Amino acid sequence: TEQYNTTDNTDCNDNNNLIHPAANETCNGRDDNCNNIIDEGGVCGCGCESITNSSVVFVCGNKVTESCKMTCDLNCSGDGFIAGADNITIDGANYNLTGHGSGEGIKIEAGGHNNLIIENFNSISHFSNGIITGMGTGGVLTNSIIRNNNVHSNDNVGIAIYDHSDNNQIINNNCHDNGRSGIDLYPSNNCVVNDNLCYNNGQSGINVL
Repeated sequence: TEQYNTTDNTDCNDNNNLIHPAANETCNGRDDNCNNIIDEGGVCGCGCESITNSSVVFVCGNKVTESCKMTCDLNCSGDGFIAGADNITIDGANYNLTGHGSGEGIKIEAGGHNNLIIENFNSISHFSNGIITGMGTGGVLTNSIIRNNNVHSNDNVGIAIYDHSDNNQIINNNCHDNGRSGIDLYPSNNCVVNDNLCYNNGQSGINVL
């Protein structure tokens, strides 16, 4: 097979004519186009793409175990995502996470997790709850940040922080047109709720019990 070579040392594998700077990246666990990034550009499918390994893409119902960034809108028949590790970020990147009236938008793995960031969703809608911790749906969330999300049109609550999910920050979210509340806190301590816009929810904008 004829080799692909360059004169400027940009070809990163002279022994494979499919790997060269002009190659199209494909989902195969290798750097096809010699830019030091493996499987970039969403070639491994639509979903929340790992920040460190773009061949890992989380889709509806998956347990998210590493930081990821959305590459497209997702429509889910059950749960959206299950946060399944400490110290990770789930970045919506201004995409939409949409349910069909059942499941939870984003919930926490049983046993609970710490130091998460859930941010930048253009829309989390049409689930039972948009973002929920505890209350029989999964584990609690502590020392975490939920920010810059538009959480609306869910059957019950937009952002539901339950069962001693303590020391969290809920900042700059829009929570509207949910069946019960925009934001619920019960009973969770030392949480900061700041600069959220909650309106047109069935019972209350922000409910603290």
